[in-house]
Amino acid sequence: MNSKVKAVFLLVVAAIIGVSIWHSTKDSSQGSGNILSTASQNTVLKGIITSEKENFFRDERVKAILVKNGFDIQFERMASGKIAQATQAIDLNNADFVFPSGIQTSEKVKTNFKGSQAYNIFYSPMVIATWTPIVEILKQNNVIKKVGEYEALDMESFMKLADNGVRWKDLKNSGAYPVNKVVLVSSSDSRFSNAAKMYLALNSYVLNGNNVVLNNQDVDKVMPTLKRIIQAQGNRENSSTNMMSDYMSIGRGKVPMMFAYESEFLENAFKNGGLGKDMQLIYPTPTVFTKHVLVALNPKAQGLVDLFKKDEELKKLAIEYGFRFEGDAGIIQKAKIVKVNIPDVVVDVIDPPAYDVLDYMAELVEKRD
Repeated sequence: MNSKVKAVFLLVVAAIIGVSIWHSTKDSSQGSGNILSTASQNTVLKGIITSEKENFFRDERVKAILVKNGFDIQFERMASGKIAQATQAIDLNNADFVFPSGIQTSEKVKTNFKGSQAYNIFYSPMVIATWTPIVEILKQNNVIKKVGEYEALDMESFMKLADNGVRWKDLKNSGAYPVNKVVLVSSSDSRFSNAAKMYLALNSYVLNGNNVVLNNQDVDKVMPTLKRIIQAQGNRENSSTNMMSDYMSIGRGKVPMMFAYESEFLENAFKNGGLGKDMQLIYPTPTVFTKHVLVALNPKAQGLVDLFKKDEELKKLAIEYGFRFEGDAGIIQKAKIVKVNIPDVVVDVIDPPAYDVLDYMAELVEKRD
């Protein structure tokens, strides 16, 4: 091959290689490579959340809104008790934000992480998931009353039954549930679960003469009865989410009454287009709210807070998971569609004790003598 022919040949080969590279680059930009490029331009935020918000954050529609607004959210689930114990960034896997259940846990995080900021995002009343036959029995025994469109459990009357060790079969007109179990509301383990701590708060309030337990001395006063009521449940789940799964799948044989977040109950009702056979929601009176407070551990997370506050589509999706927003009645209308009666306003609400008092209470009540 002479030198001129060789030169032309090399030019042709170079041109073919160049075209091939151009097409390869173009194809990759139109496929997964483009998605990776978009994600790399987003702000990566690492978060720690609690179990009742996990399905919300895994929703593809929620992810799409977050990506559209420039956020790549990477999260992991952690129990409220473990979150509250974190004292340095490494304990929370160097998270940018924490989104626990309960203002007590969020305040503890704020105390442990100087410079962090806390923001109320949404909230959920604490409720009791139960069954129509159970409700009818309790009505016959004057423990449940009608308040507006919903059923309310008189906690003071109910706790007397539990404290005295009354069995379901011993109640008047208990033919629909004639079992030998003690009349109790099931709760999760308060060492790990915020829902369980709220149940302690509620019971301790009633036992303390309808006053908030303010200090360790108050705790010691109510502890004998509180411990008897809690430990009579036997072994308990670490998470209310796991308990709700049992309630939905196993039925009243295992869980006749369960202390839960209203959001968990409504999430399942909305997802299934209504309630399963005989499922019923009642409200303890008094009850307690759980606020879901996002704690921004650094300024990077401020944009996520702003998005939760202003994005109406994100709010609508949060309502689909049963969460309430201050001044937003959208969840009331959604509940009516699936024939669940929930109050527009819950009036009889107590304030829970401070975190340290609740923690002390949980430590004592879970201790086996």
